[in-house]
Amino acid sequence: AEINIKPWESLLRELKEGNNGRNWIDREPYAYWKGNPFVAETRRDLLTCNLSDKHDWNARLYVQDWILESKRGFQQSNLASQCAHRYKIYIEGYAWSVSEKYILACDSMTLLVKPYFHDFFIRYLQPLRHYWPIRDKDKCKSIKFAVDWGNTHKQKVISFVDYIIPM
Repeated sequence: AEINIKPWESLLRELKEGNNGRNWIDREPYAYWKGNPFVAETRRDLLTCNLSDKHDWNARLYVQDWILESKRGFQQSNLASQCAHRYKIYIEGYAWSVSEKYILACDSMTLLVKPYFHDFFIRYLQPLRHYWPIRDKDKCKSIKFAVDWGNTHKQKVISFVDYIIPM
């Protein structure tokens, strides 16, 4: 409640509506992440993969300022509206991150930065079947490779995404 996350049933319904409203092929052809980078070094390192005048790693990364967002009424943090990209990045913070199930429910290809903490269901997810693995030590190149591969093999990714979350 303190960060305006709705109950799972209503949020899942909104995610499904958003997923059905925009085909994967029509989404932004980049990897997306929005979160608090100040909770872990691995997240701060992820920010180096953002678009700059020197590099385009095919990632669009945004810092979430929860204090400012709460003052503005959480207008920029609606989870259902964050499924507009073909690829969503999951990366841990201090430990496991609550964002994991929301990212997986986005009907995008999940790019999962190597986790060190596991909740009950991630243990059963298989790389290249349920998510695309991203190397923790070389995130930028790994993200760029995954997005480039996906954007040149669209039909394989569509089959992959449809297999993961048949909505």
